[in-house]
Formats: sequence, C-alpha cells, structure tokens
Amino acid sequence: MSSTDLNNLIINKPKKSNGTYVCYIDQPFKLVLNNSQLVYIKENTDDSQFVFLKNKQLFDYFCDLNDYIINVVKKNCGKWFNTNMNPDSIDDYFTNTIVYDKTHGDLIKLKITGEDKIDKDLLNQKLNVTLTANNLRFYKQKFVLETLLDSHEITCDIIDFSSDDEVLSEEEDDEPLPSASELLEMKTEVINSCEQNIKELELKIKNLAEELDRFNNIKSKMEQTEDIHEIIKIYDEF
Repeated sequence: MSSTDLNNLIINKPKKSNGTYVCYIDQPFKLVLNNSQLVYIKENTDDSQFVFLKNKQLFDYFCDLNDYIINVVKKNCGKWFNTNMNPDSIDDYFTNTIVYDKTHGDLIKLKITGEDKIDKDLLNQKLNVTLTANNLRFYKQKFVLETLLDSHEITCDIIDFSSDDEVLSEEEDDEPLPSASELLEMKTEVINSCEQNIKELELKIKNLAEELDRFNNIKSKMEQTEDIHEIIKIYDEF
C-alpha cells in the first residue's frame, strides 16, 4: 500500500468504551495471509490473541503505518482528549506492531480482539487468514492497533500478502473473487468429500483393528502352547 493509501486512511475521533477510548478506522483494510506467514500465536489474559507474522512487504507497510498512526495521534491528541500531552511521549505510548524475535528476526505483532480467534491447531495445515485492521484502543499511557479475525466478505481495500514477490489488491487481481453462492458450493464440495474420506478411513481402521486382534490372538496361542497337535492346528489355520 502506498503513502497515498495511508493518507486516505481515516482514523475517527475516539469514543469511550469499557473504561478505554476507541478510534474506529473508516473503510478498514484487511490482510489476506496464509499460514506460511504465521510464525506463532500468543494467548492473552484478556481473551485476545497476539499473532506474529513474517513477510517483507507486510513488514515495510507496517513500518509506514506505525509512523502514520503516531503522526495522526500527535496531531489530534489535544482535540481528542483535551490534554496538553507531550507529543514526544506518544511514541512511547504506542504498542509498536514491529518487534524483534531472537529466533525469527523482525516480526509483525498484531492484536486480535472479538469473539473469533485463530485455532493454533490449524497452523500446520494449509490455511488462509483474513485480518481486518479495525481500530485503535487507548488505555492509560498506552494505545494499540486492534484487528478482527474476519471470515465474511466486506467492502474494503484488500492487501494480499500471500507472496513475498507481489502485492495484489482487489482492483489489480485479474481473477474476480467468487460470489457467496460459489463460496458455499466450494465449501459444500470440500465438506462432502471430507465426510466420504472419513467414512472410508474409519472402515479401514475398523478392519485393520480386527486384523490386529486376530494376529495377536494367533501369536498369543502359539506362544502359550506346547501341544504338538495344537501347534499344527494353529499353523494350518494361519
């Protein structure tokens, strides 16, 4: 996303919410990611998540976004909060979305709020995740960018960071996104296929279990008997 796009990003006047102040973002942008960029997830005590991402273009974008957010807050904090806050302290109050990890290097750290969370058990599977950058939340001497895990199609700018080599927007993508009915058909097809495969695998597992029991019984009988006729009988049946 270019600097022009950032300049068009409107951060609204804060509203009081549960002892904090929330600035909602007009036309919130969403990030379309796959699990190869999800490094790890940290659960928080306030029922939110921190998700840590690694992607060069996404990293560069959030460096610019951090500067933009800080400049907007510096410009408006007196009007928003009726205070003579020292502008230099705002840099310290902002929970930076860029962090350094000893193992993975520079990462993007995003806070996910709302009811929906990423299932950590799915990180080892092929997974597409859509995060919507929804608002800033102001606490006492701290403010943070909050995102939502979004599974519904919304009208907003799309930044597709599925590859380190290119950034695709909704307007630039040659292939149109599937409609709601097409998405439902895709989901139904996959679910039905999975159910059929599950039934077949369960039947195979049942048959294998029966075979395992049979061989265990034969082995046990052969180990325990010393009777010649019994040994011959077991051998012939085997």
